[in-house]
Amino acid sequence: MRKFKIGIFIVLIIILTGCGNNANTSGEIELSQIEETNDSDTVHLKPCTTYQDILDNAYEIIITDNGTDIVLSDELFSYDGIREAKMGRDTEEALAGIGYTYYDVDDNGIEELIIADTGPEGWNNRILLMYTLYDDKPVLLIDGWARNRYYLLNDGTIYNEGSSGAAYTSFGVYRIAEDGSQIIELEDVPANMMEDYMAQVKELELTFFEELKETTLEQTARAAYFDFLLGDVSLVENKEVGQSWVDFYLPNSELEYAFLDLDGDDVSELLIQWIDAPEDFNAVFHYSNGTLFCWNFDSVEMSSRNYPLRNGTKVHQYDYSGTSSWTAVSNLIN
Repeated sequence: MRKFKIGIFIVLIIILTGCGNNANTSGEIELSQIEETNDSDTVHLKPCTTYQDILDNAYEIIITDNGTDIVLSDELFSYDGIREAKMGRDTEEALAGIGYTYYDVDDNGIEELIIADTGPEGWNNRILLMYTLYDDKPVLLIDGWARNRYYLLNDGTIYNEGSSGAAYTSFGVYRIAEDGSQIIELEDVPANMMEDYMAQVKELELTFFEELKETTLEQTARAAYFDFLLGDVSLVENKEVGQSWVDFYLPNSELEYAFLDLDGDDVSELLIQWIDAPEDFNAVFHYSNGTLFCWNFDSVEMSSRNYPLRNGTKVHQYDYSGTSSWTAVSNLIN
């Protein structure tokens, strides 16, 4: 039995002819198919096991149309406040106006993750989400939106303004519980102190999500690829391919992989092949909107291969009866 190796190889032979019943017999990649995968009407958010997972999910919400269906992996992430903060802004404005920071709110040596909005005027530093680490796992402390506004004050307490209508307004002051598991409301807070509290709002030093524009999607894609390499096929669109991967190729093969951006969208594809016989098995996967799309899973048409060149052009090789032919068939870069 051959073992799976987590390694890197230099890609020389890649077949991009399709997967399963969707095989493209011409050997060409149709750009419309790539665009369709980017226009999916559903986004699957990742489980929130780290602060980075939360930031990745927040970024996905910001760049996704508000009408898109969202599938949560757990209840640790809430996206209503972020979606609401996007209203009236285009994507670039939202990326430049919503940000995050790490700040030890209760001075216990554990930095909280705060996602906040810088507008509209008068609502600067409004907290949309705040997390802390409890038993080394993220815990949601604050889930804010327009009618449930939270602000961090200079003394480490948290001011809240709430409203369920013009005649129903409430406010309160909170602090993080000593065990870090939740926020608790302070008692005996004067009802006439609203303006005073707003004057004490801490100016947050935010890193805006536009700075994650080029890196977060790549990180998310690679995390999905590594999970797949270790046997998690939950994100694979083609279930037949996923089953073949876990039933045969992963347990019985010595494989190598690489990351290469084949379509020029600044997000790498995952390329896999057998170490000893790449012509006998090789595969290409593309990550988009929480799904792994199989562009190639070839262990049958071993006489037909494609070579990606540095400029994105793809050369198609076909072997028959001891002879080979080569054709430039497409350009992978939009």
